[in-house]
Amino acid sequence: MAFKKSKGKTGKKKPKKSGGKKDSWSHEGGMVLDGKDEENNEDGAKRKRRSSTQDREESIRRSKLKNNDRKRKKDFKVKMSKKVKFGDVVAAAKQEESDDEESETEEVQPKFEVRLNPLSVMDRLKVFVAKSLDQREAQSGDEESEEEAGDASGSEIDEEEEYEEGSEEEEYEEEGEEALVGDNVAEQDVQDQDLDSSDELETKRDSSTADYYFDAQFNAPQDATKQAPSKMRQLEKIENTPFDIYGQLNFEPEDEEEAAESALPIAPGPYSSIAQMPGLHKLFRGPAACERIDPRAIDEVNSHLLPYLASYADTFVEGREASNDTNLLNGMLLHTVSHTVKARAKVIKHNQKLQRKLRDSIVANAVAKETTTAKAAKKNKASKGDAALPIPTPVVDSVDAIATEDADAMRDQGFCRPRVLILCPFRGTALRVVQQIRAILGENTSVSGWDKLQDEYGQLEEDDEEGTGPDAKKPQDWKDLFTKQNIDDDFKMGIQLNPGHGKGSGPAKGVYMRLFSDFFISDIILASPLGLRLAMGNAPKTGDKVKDNANKGKNNDLSPDFLSSVEVVMLHQADVMYMQNWDHLDFIMKYTNKLPTAAHDTDFSRVRQYFLEGQAAKHRQLMVTSHFNQPELQMFFREHAQSAAGSIRVKKHWGKGELVHVVDEVKQVFQLVPGVKSFDTQEDARFKYFKDSVLAPLLRLEQKHTLIVTPSYFSYVRVRNELMKQDANAAYVCEYSRDSEISRGRSRFFHGKNDLLLYSGRCHFFRRFPIRGAKHIVFYSLPEYAHFYSEWVNMLSSHTPDGGDDGKVSCLVLFTAFERMALERIVGPKKCAQMLSASKTTFVYC
Repeated sequence: MAFKKSKGKTGKKKPKKSGGKKDSWSHEGGMVLDGKDEENNEDGAKRKRRSSTQDREESIRRSKLKNNDRKRKKDFKVKMSKKVKFGDVVAAAKQEESDDEESETEEVQPKFEVRLNPLSVMDRLKVFVAKSLDQREAQSGDEESEEEAGDASGSEIDEEEEYEEGSEEEEYEEEGEEALVGDNVAEQDVQDQDLDSSDELETKRDSSTADYYFDAQFNAPQDATKQAPSKMRQLEKIENTPFDIYGQLNFEPEDEEEAAESALPIAPGPYSSIAQMPGLHKLFRGPAACERIDPRAIDEVNSHLLPYLASYADTFVEGREASNDTNLLNGMLLHTVSHTVKARAKVIKHNQKLQRKLRDSIVANAVAKETTTAKAAKKNKASKGDAALPIPTPVVDSVDAIATEDADAMRDQGFCRPRVLILCPFRGTALRVVQQIRAILGENTSVSGWDKLQDEYGQLEEDDEEGTGPDAKKPQDWKDLFTKQNIDDDFKMGIQLNPGHGKGSGPAKGVYMRLFSDFFISDIILASPLGLRLAMGNAPKTGDKVKDNANKGKNNDLSPDFLSSVEVVMLHQADVMYMQNWDHLDFIMKYTNKLPTAAHDTDFSRVRQYFLEGQAAKHRQLMVTSHFNQPELQMFFREHAQSAAGSIRVKKHWGKGELVHVVDEVKQVFQLVPGVKSFDTQEDARFKYFKDSVLAPLLRLEQKHTLIVTPSYFSYVRVRNELMKQDANAAYVCEYSRDSEISRGRSRFFHGKNDLLLYSGRCHFFRRFPIRGAKHIVFYSLPEYAHFYSEWVNMLSSHTPDGGDDGKVSCLVLFTAFERMALERIVGPKKCAQMLSASKTTFVYC
């Protein structure tokens, strides 16, 4: 009886006995029959069984809904395919405007193309350089007259206002700073490389033309429909140095006349002082202030290189060494910091202009409101009525509304704040970069996070006393790179620069530099390829949910959107990064200047037009410094160097090569690998020749004390597997070997217990071990660093471990026709040309 009285339990049990049909229609949103609502059904009321007519009607209704949904999706796709892009609208509007002004009928431009300027890029650059030189000659007055001229030329900023001092650190992170800057943005056109004039962009240039930047050392695939431009031509020779400058545009001229007129990048000539850099005297408040930079930064190479950097041409500098590393770094950082500070100053200037307009509009609206209210009150008082006149709506009530009034003039930024990406191999190199940036900005620079920088990026241990320690006998270039700095290769840092927030007052007020800032509010990203790759992850996340957290050491996946608006990419010591892992650089550049996946609070009314159109790569400058040039480095430069200003290469003359540094009279045999028809097949042909013609006789004759050198780890693994397959009596030493394995392998090879020693070139770069007991050496391929060749050959000795001397020493070098760069560094350009053009395949030098 108790169960019969409990309606709740009976109500729960009844649906279970119904076989499930009624249950299937009792869920939320199901049909209710016979006019019963959901409350009655939940209380246990019975539902009638659906009739066949109702089932048929329900089936027809659902099929109609599906068909309608299908039709809506189809119509939406058709509508999106016919959607007109914003860039096309702008181009069409400008075309119509020009037609009205000139009253001439012009040919309609093809779709998705911007109207081309009749002047070529080089012609516009010449005109701009001429104007700059005339302006610099006209500005021969003192510093005060320069500032007055700068203010009269368009600076609307009041010099009597100053930045407030002592504000909290969070103030510097805001985009809309209230800071007032002087006339240090008067020559912003140099920094912007004519960025605001998007109509002048040569849209007919295709990215495939990057394959023809420099002389190809291999059979690169080429578009058969286009004729490759001529080889890089020599622009000038730097006197008293082994360097020459070669140049070439990054696009194909349409006809022969244009090719003859603008076939090469140009520069206004060498600088005798950094004060000659366009706009730099404005940045540092007068030519005298420019002299505070170390005068050694303007050496013979930089005096010729800086004009090309100021023209924003992509630059590849070959021949970086310990002796000129600092000067090259200083010159490129001078251009990079000048670009960043002037760009940031322009943004602050426009921010204040908008704030001033908004403030004036608010005051005007308040006055109008007060006047209208007074009139209404007077009228109401006279008429003794209660109604008041309506208050008019403000004319301008936000910064966005003001920005639309002069949209093109306010386009001064990209999707995100970071403008410069600097990649270097070690923390010690990054420390030198930050120190030089601080020196360039001057004594009035305020720095946040300097102590943390010294703790995390300074040298971990003190150097051993000179002449002592295990590394005392190693070469000096290895000591400079690995013992005098922090060699940790996992780091990343954001640097924020805020002009006018530093020390001092008035025009001399310095820059506030904040270290370890989040990437999305930083101006400069300083990182190693490994550190940035780990931060981004293998599959970068989208959105802005994760911050950088570089200062906390967390490897959170970071959205690659912070690379979307990069304008300058600087790769310092690219040869060292090549020995680390070059794939990280390819991964990073893959996401550089791509359209962002999220808005990131972007003010799209101030984003430059070429960013919106996806043409950012053509307005990006790439600067690379390296000790040597390799096909992999050259291919990387061809692919990513797309600047409209062209590209240049500073090439080093290697003289007679490394043959002159071989001390002993060793018979050196250079063997050209036969049967190599392309760059892609050279490794297979080399391995086949090595296995059949070199390794087989060595194993058959059981030749002892033979050192086999492979440049890369991949070739090392391939040769090691073959030696193990043939059960050769060999020792193996590579960069991944443990110290115990390295010591044991070197000792067994020295005492003759192992006939062969397979040695990796990358291991020699990082460890620089002296190999004792080698009488014969086989170079599986040419080494990247030319001085490695003379080091290894000079290690050969005919003396045996027991004190004897059998007088047998030999050297065999395998090379292909696609290794011309490395061959030039070893034998010299003249001998290299003779070897590659000769009909014979064997060359002997003693």
